Amino acid sequence: MHYPKGKVFVTRKGRSVARRDCYFLRIYRQGGIIRYRDEVGFVTSRKQEKLEDIVYILSNLGSGREAAVEWIRRYEYKRGMGRQRWFRRERFLEWEDAVKEYERFLARRSAINRYYRSQHSPLSAGL
Repeated sequence: MHYPKGKVFVTRKGRSVARRDCYFLRIYRQGGIIRYRDEVGFVTSRKQEKLEDIVYILSNLGSGREAAVEWIRRYEYKRGMGRQRWFRRERFLEWEDAVKEYERFLARRSAINRYYRSQHSPLSAGL
C-alpha cells in the first residue's frame, strides 16, 4: 500500500488527503500487463480504456517504433497537467501525422537530455 485512507501527503500542488487506500503498482512485462487487465483491471473507465489501448498496441505492434507511433496516434502528451501526462485524443491522428508528431516528440526529448547532461557534466561543475 502506498498511502492508507486518511493519510496526508504532499504533492506538487500542495497537501492532499487519501480518500481511500492508494496503491503503487509497477508492471514490467507484457504478460503482467495482460494478466492485470484480465484479473484486476481499473475501476475508472479512463484508466481501463488506456489499459485496453496499451494491451492492444503491445499485442499487435510490440514495443518498437510502430507501437510508439500508434500510441501517439491515440494519445497526446501535455506538460504541466498533474500526474497524468498522456491524454486520449478525441480524434486519432492519421498515421503520417502521428509519425511527424513522434519525430517532434523525440527531438524535444533529445534536446532536453542534451541540456540536462550539459548542466550535470563534470566539465560544467568545474571538475
